Amino acid sequence: MQAKGVSKRYRQKKDRDTLAVNRVDLALKSGECLGIVGESGCGKSTLARMLVGMEKPTEGTVFFDGEALPKLLQKDRLALRRNCQMVFQNPFEIFDPLHTVGRILLSALKIHRIGRNREEREQICIQALEQMGVAPAEDFMERRPGQLSGGQLQRIAVARSILLSPKCLVADEAVSMLDVSVRAEIVNLLIELMKNQQAGLLFISHDIAITRYISHRIFVMYQGEFVESAPADQLISQPAHPYTQALIDSYSSIALNRESAPKTCFLSEGCAFASRCPKAEEQCRREKPPLVPSGLNRTLRCWKR
Repeated sequence: MQAKGVSKRYRQKKDRDTLAVNRVDLALKSGECLGIVGESGCGKSTLARMLVGMEKPTEGTVFFDGEALPKLLQKDRLALRRNCQMVFQNPFEIFDPLHTVGRILLSALKIHRIGRNREEREQICIQALEQMGVAPAEDFMERRPGQLSGGQLQRIAVARSILLSPKCLVADEAVSMLDVSVRAEIVNLLIELMKNQQAGLLFISHDIAITRYISHRIFVMYQGEFVESAPADQLISQPAHPYTQALIDSYSSIALNRESAPKTCFLSEGCAFASRCPKAEEQCRREKPPLVPSGLNRTLRCWKR
């Protein structure tokens, strides 16, 4: 999966544009996990929806296997949906409460013509549930979402995704609503998915610790832009951008000053983080810094580099 110059603008009153995502570039390879971290409202979920074709970019293009997403959607929408799956934050919102787990999983297989008959499809579902630690799988096939815990339902959401053997999986805050112990289990299941199926994984979260654990490389997002990226361990141990430093310092400087965080991002001059940055100077408020290479394997958007 690749994104080139992807932006998303929403027209507001008085001819002002709200900029949700601004000129993002991203490349995800098979068997690789890229993490994206940032505060709520920074554009992570909007970017995720554009990457899987649920939302159309205002500018730029998303590519999958070298082909532009709009062309793939026109040519074979079903194949794209099979190859590029998304796991959402709240599994209770995506499943029909009247449907059983069996019906939810079997319908996905039937739509994508996987399995020769119902019996074979049921075996595929049971195997996927057991792989996700949902056992006895036969019992869960007859249950409805309201009879399950959040952790159980999220495991089933992941199971439904891997049923289709996707090439790419986008996990948007997929573990943020779960208990700590369950989070670790789900993350380990996602790691196994990458290893066993060589799927590319985009892991979106505001939890830096878990993102570091699962990701090969981390991108830090602020007000619709990437402000820094580096290999996971390098970014955590040697943060270069002031915003990254604040996030890693247990969110303290950000959380205590959260009221100063912009509620929306409008097109403007200067660095988006300048109003909250303790190191900001006049140039930071006047000119927007570009995202450029900064040392080995790092990109940085900051005049103080």
